[in-house]
Amino acid sequence: MIKKLKLCCLILCVGLLINSLSIPVGSENAQGLPPIGNPDMQSYITREHFAYMLVVTLGMEVTAEKVAFTDVPQDSPYSGYIACAHKNGLISGVGDGKFEPYANVTREQIVTMLGRALEKTKIVGSIDPSERDAMLQKYTDKDAVSDWAKGYFAVAIREKLVIGTSETTLSPKDLTTVEQSTIIMDRLAKKIKGEDTVNGKQKKLLYENYFDSDTGEFVLEAQGNGTYSIKDGKLYFGGLEGGSTLWLKRNFEGDIYICYEAKVLEPDIAGNLNFFFMARDLKGGNVWETKHSGRYEEYHKTCNTYITTFVKKQPQKGEPGHARIRKDPGFALLAERMDFYTVPNKDYFIEIIKIGQNIEYRVNGETVTTAVDPNPYNSGAIGFRTWCSNCEFNSLKVYALE
Repeated sequence: MIKKLKLCCLILCVGLLINSLSIPVGSENAQGLPPIGNPDMQSYITREHFAYMLVVTLGMEVTAEKVAFTDVPQDSPYSGYIACAHKNGLISGVGDGKFEPYANVTREQIVTMLGRALEKTKIVGSIDPSERDAMLQKYTDKDAVSDWAKGYFAVAIREKLVIGTSETTLSPKDLTTVEQSTIIMDRLAKKIKGEDTVNGKQKKLLYENYFDSDTGEFVLEAQGNGTYSIKDGKLYFGGLEGGSTLWLKRNFEGDIYICYEAKVLEPDIAGNLNFFFMARDLKGGNVWETKHSGRYEEYHKTCNTYITTFVKKQPQKGEPGHARIRKDPGFALLAERMDFYTVPNKDYFIEIIKIGQNIEYRVNGETVTTAVDPNPYNSGAIGFRTWCSNCEFNSLKVYALE
């Protein structure tokens, strides 16, 4: 019963997704096509069905253009979608002018079509050979992946569109079910929907890190037992004996959008999820080269920076919890919201938007507080900051807003 309920919920979610793209959905659409959430969810998906799902999810315009493959009937309800996908470089044939529309789709074929879709939409950065090899390194069957699919597999894993069939296997030749394909399409649609504009400005990806390995691009400044580690797609950071800052050794300029996933872990004292941005030393140099001790007060005297603070409720200390935007030097309060606080082990999606003089701080889609700075900082580094807390982070991204 539980399994059946999950499948029904999945079909409903995808139906809502497709409705948001203005695509007809139901038991059949106007052309006699099955819905994206085919009720036979455990059957293996065919090449024609996946091409249809991909075109619908991307919101592409389907015309009456003649399909190029000899084994796809022109009167097939899928023919227009196959022609569209082929024209836009999302799919290719199997040779001799054939497509094999009724053949099932392997995992490596799925990620290849996904990769081509990501290239077309330009919502993620490309992957170089060294990053590709590092992404696939832990999988024992990586050599079973066809050469033409390796880059696409790495991108799909990096973007969390697919995961391994286990911690150490990719199973590239395994077939894919309708249910699995539906989940992948839902992930793709969410990525497309979230990667377009912010407050009317176009987003351009500048930096992303899914914390699969420590690449040496961070500098730790910490008191006591403060530390950090990167493993299995997570950044673990902090300590219970004082303050810790983790700088990314990179400066960003202009209007920017920063987003990341965060969580306070137990044991915990202060529930601190803070963040520095547009940070430089007082002479305009790289802030990570100043070598602070990790004491919070040092930054208030030696840095030009903004700080967002997000802390837990501590009634015994008279702390109602708060979210604030501050500016250094001087620790000036630009904005705050009281009685808004962190809770241990709760997932947060945090967004920081800076456009000109305006700063916006969002948590889980809600605008928590905003500030206006008449003399704004327009370039500098970013850094995670906490005090007497253990934290977990994932999926750090920085975009230019144009």
